[in-house]
Amino acid sequence: RSPLIIWANLPDNDDFTLQLLTNDEVLKINQHSTNNHELMHDGSQYAWVADAENSSNKYVALFNAPPGPGRRGRGTNPVPDPATPPGPLTVSVPISKLELDSSLKVTKIRDLWAHKDLGASDTISVELQPHQSAVFEVQVGRK
Repeated sequence: RSPLIIWANLPDNDDFTLQLLTNDEVLKINQHSTNNHELMHDGSQYAWVADAENSSNKYVALFNAPPGPGRRGRGTNPVPDPATPPGPLTVSVPISKLELDSSLKVTKIRDLWAHKDLGASDTISVELQPHQSAVFEVQVGRK
């Protein structure tokens, strides 16, 4: 559980930055989750998953993370073409990849950045700009 470190003059933060730094739902992942690990990596698409403490819920973070200029892609990922800037990607993860207990079903998916309930779905999918992320809590209940 590492502290949040930011290199900025805090009194000069705008409202958007302050909301990012004080988002209780996202900070809860940092302070109260377990089994955090990469779930998927395909080119610039990444997904991470974690278990919510004291529940069967899961946290899912999706990223569009293209390599920076002059950096090679990891593993079998290609070197980005500097003449072609990275663009938006739809990043998706089927709920089945979260390996939920078979006695559980998804009751709702919550967008933690937006503080918005999205309802239940078989897939978490979002279009992300380069270097953008989305964070969700997959809430579950008994079948």
